[in-house]
Amino acid sequence: MARRGQRAPAETRVRTLAPAASGASWLGCAARSLWSLAALGYLLGWIGYGVLLVLGLTEVGWPSLVRELTLYLFLPLPALLLGALLLRARLALLCLAPVAALFLVSYGSRLLPASLAPDSTPDSFTLLTFNAGGNAGGGYAAPLLRAVRAADADLVALQEVPERTRPVVRAELASRYPYQSAFADTPDMVVLSRFPLGASSGLPLTRGALEGFQVLVEIGARPVYLVNVHLARPGYRLRWRGGLVPTVRAFDPRLRDAQVAELTDYLGTLSQPRLVVGDFNASEWSYTHTLLTRSLHDSFAEAGRGFGHTYPSHVAWGDWRVSLPLLRIDYVLHSAELTTLAAAVGPDGGSDHLPVVARLAFR
Repeated sequence: MARRGQRAPAETRVRTLAPAASGASWLGCAARSLWSLAALGYLLGWIGYGVLLVLGLTEVGWPSLVRELTLYLFLPLPALLLGALLLRARLALLCLAPVAALFLVSYGSRLLPASLAPDSTPDSFTLLTFNAGGNAGGGYAAPLLRAVRAADADLVALQEVPERTRPVVRAELASRYPYQSAFADTPDMVVLSRFPLGASSGLPLTRGALEGFQVLVEIGARPVYLVNVHLARPGYRLRWRGGLVPTVRAFDPRLRDAQVAELTDYLGTLSQPRLVVGDFNASEWSYTHTLLTRSLHDSFAEAGRGFGHTYPSHVAWGDWRVSLPLLRIDYVLHSAELTTLAAAVGPDGGSDHLPVVARLAFR
């Protein structure tokens, strides 16, 4: 026995510490096993979701709403990866690797620093599309004019411009945009241009509810069809208090998708380059977006940075208000004759949407 004040022999200390070390090791092993189980469940959930996508079972009903919100299925990924790294859970990391790879394929290029693009080329032009929010209490002239002037685009396509605002906007911007176009059947949609415009006309579609018109734009010596659209809402409206179940039940994208299928068929009959812009009420994961991008290119996906969310422009809860756009539903789309040099979300214009600004050029 060691005397008081003397250290115990090494073998005694080892025997004393062994049970504690063994317990810590057991806890670590259990934590790694549980974390790996959670990661495996997450991976299996993604695999199941992928099977639904392949089988075409996410085009109607509540699975279509899940598809719209696919981005948010990645939310658990950072926490799961961090925990797996801290616990050194190799199996968990192995399970999470395919999901991380999918995220990087989908968004990696947009999270990198922007490459330097030329400010302009001889045949480049800038386009702004903006839902002014007239149907949601917005559409006031002052903030709308500020947003348009700040973007200083060559082409401006507006949706939901209320009757009280239209004459003010057109008059105030007449010197900047001498060419202006609208269509009688969709009076709240306006196109402003620095380039000469041809006569506007409706879209020869039969599905109804789609708001939009087309106008021929002479950009240099090149004619381009500009199609300004506002697709039907698929039944959802973001609600924060007791609205989840009604939102899910009311979600029905069938009319919107039928409109887009008919629209893309019609656009395929046009021989000129095409710009299709507006409020599509569809996220980039939606079946609607899939239909559109079979024949058109998404400018923000090509040259934007970040997630590009445009709706809602802010979230309000009582007196609390913060800018927190959650979805990307406003787009600048173009045919293969054009390419995107840069794309970005524009400034707040007093709407529940944010604008999209894209600089394009002919190939």
